[in-house]
Amino acid sequence: MSGASPPQGGPGGGGAPAVPTDRIEIRLPSRADYLGAVRSILRGFLEECIETRLPEDQVNEVQLALQEACINVVRHAHAKDASRPLVVAIIASKERLVLEIEDFGPGLPDRSLQPRDPDPANPREGGYGLFMMRQVMDEVRSERRDGKHVLVLVKRLPGGGPGGGAAK
Repeated sequence: MSGASPPQGGPGGGGAPAVPTDRIEIRLPSRADYLGAVRSILRGFLEECIETRLPEDQVNEVQLALQEACINVVRHAHAKDASRPLVVAIIASKERLVLEIEDFGPGLPDRSLQPRDPDPANPREGGYGLFMMRQVMDEVRSERRDGKHVLVLVKRLPGGGPGGGAAK
């Protein structure tokens, strides 16, 4: 047995790309009834796979933000067309957790065209998803990549470098 490392591209050099060690990607049909599985995978990742543990209330908040993002894809971007894939990536470093939600929709409207933040004195039906995401995540942004929309949600992790651990 030699001390040589396996060839790049995976064991045996079979041409398969190397798997990133800090990223989980979930691909599923755009169906609301599948979103519980995505929440469960995220919770498992947060509880078992990252060095820094988030308090339970923050785990719940991150799950809520992901749920809202995914349900917006199912309802709005894909108009309940289950044949269009919903792709969720969970990416972690010591400093931050990044959730990327990829869809085939047009993306978020310009900030000036988005619903106003909720007013407790005048409750309305719907339009709370982005507001909730912005309340619990440190960053919410919309990007276009290879003809697809990607919603990026970022949460700084406690003790994770400059600005890490900022309460939200």
